[in-house]
Amino acid sequence: MPDLVGENAEEAEDQLENLGVAESRIKLRADDGHHVVVLVASNWDVNTQSVKTGARLGAKQVVVLGVGKSTWRERHHGHLL
Repeated sequence: MPDLVGENAEEAEDQLENLGVAESRIKLRADDGHHVVVLVASNWDVNTQSVKTGARLGAKQVVVLGVGKSTWRERHHGHLL
């Protein structure tokens, strides 16, 4: 399992799929306290992951990525201080 924390959620999903994880086994969960549904993965950043970095994934294991909404400015100019 790669370290996906800090990655854009869409890119994180792509990385997992490239490693052979089926799309149906990747779940995005909004953890910012304001949103309920993740509609467009590219608008979110990964804050947490359910599988530890470096761990092997089981054949049917689900990966849950806790994501927070990033702003346009953060996506295009880096995080604000």
